[in-house]
Amino acid sequence: MSRDTAGRSISLLALWFGVAAPPLAWSAHLLLGYLLVSLYCHTGNALFPLLLPLLTLLTLALTLAAGVVAYLVWQHAGVGGRTEIGGPVGRSGFMGLAGVLISGMFFLAILMGGMPSLMLSPC
Repeated sequence: MSRDTAGRSISLLALWFGVAAPPLAWSAHLLLGYLLVSLYCHTGNALFPLLLPLLTLLTLALTLAAGVVAYLVWQHAGVGGRTEIGGPVGRSGFMGLAGVLISGMFFLAILMGGMPSLMLSPC
């Protein structure tokens, strides 16, 4: 647990979820997307192309949730954009802000990676 400026605790799980979930969601989207495409091209099962947009939506939702959690952690820490604050409060603020930025970047990466499945044939 980390403490913010008012002495309230900030969960380490929330801190790490905001930072780690977006790259993990992007990795899952990339790897599972390749798996679904190869299975579709090998078997021809019509279910697999329907799963690609669903996979994109699920990973986008996970990334968005991580961004919201990171934003709430950043606001809860109460450090704003100040980077000179040290200790648990500074760490919580930094991880919250980093999570917000990472979530935005990986949200766009997942979105750009998922768009071709809506317009092109997988094979």
